[in-house]
Formats: sequence, C-alpha cells, structure tokens
Amino acid sequence: MIRLILISVLFMGLAACSDSGKKGKGSSADNSQSAVKQLSESKDYSFIEDENLRTCIENTGATHAQLHSVVCAGKNVKTLSGVEALTGLRNVNVSFNQIDDLTPLASLPKLQVLYVTHNNIDDVDSLSDSSELKELALSKNNVSDVSDLYKLAKLKKLYLQSNPIDSIDSEFSKNRIIALN
Repeated sequence: MIRLILISVLFMGLAACSDSGKKGKGSSADNSQSAVKQLSESKDYSFIEDENLRTCIENTGATHAQLHSVVCAGKNVKTLSGVEALTGLRNVNVSFNQIDDLTPLASLPKLQVLYVTHNNIDDVDSLSDSSELKELALSKNNVSDVSDLYKLAKLKKLYLQSNPIDSIDSEFSKNRIIALN
C-alpha cells in the first residue's frame, strides 16, 4: 500500500513538472532539442571560413546531420576553420590544397580517415587526441615529427612519404602499415 502511494505521488510530481515545462515558450530542454534539430537539418555552411571549402561542402547537398564525408581535394583550400562544427565527420580528404593547420580537425570526435597529402603541414600535434583515427595520409608535406600520434591506438595506416622524418618508434610501428620514403 505504501509503495502504491509513493508511486502515485512520484507520478503526480513528474506530471506537474512536465506540465509546468509546457507553459509559456516551452522548457529549456525542448528549446535546446529544437535548436539541435534545426542545426542538424541545416544546409547553411556560412561558418566555414574558406570559400572554396564551403562551396565544396555545399555542393554535396547534405545537411549537417547527413555530412559524414568530405572530399575537397584540389580545390585550392587554404584553411579548415569552421570544420570543427561538423562533429559528425568521419572521413575527410583535403589533399592537394594549401592547408598548413590541422587544428580545426582536433575536435571531430568521429574522425576515422584523414587524407591531407600534398599540403603545407609541418605539425600534427593537434591530432594527438583524435582517438578514433584509423587511417592518416600525410604524404608530401613538411612533417618531421609524428611522436604526437603514438598514443592513437586505433591508427593502423599512416602514410608519410616525402616528409623529412628521421625515424619512427619501433614499438609504434608494430601491427601498423606505415609508408615512409
């Protein structure tokens, strides 16, 4: 009997909270969910700084929620600023451009494959927390040190041809495909 009363009181309390959240403009949780839904359904990429990259992404016709891959190779892209907002990205190919900073990619939690060959990259430390990264192509850049990548347990393929790299840690290279010069 006491359990039934407690359950009834709990249920009435939840119902009251639920009803109070519906008054006025809606609860903050409802507003937040609505904003996230609107953003995920958006095709507005005006936050992407580089016009060439923005145009390439817009040409996919994908909404933010649908955009999991970006292939913008050879599009004269100079910066990746703004890409950090596209948190659903898993695959990015921006090879044959003029990119020198990978920092905007650091906050992409689902990034698994990254191709940035033939660019102006000399530092990869911003990728050191890209824990989902499985494949990274950095050929024909100016990278001399990849030690920041050693802690990426899922990284199994690393392409480094035509970079001024002196050595790779032997423990890191076990069970991985690493292509050097």
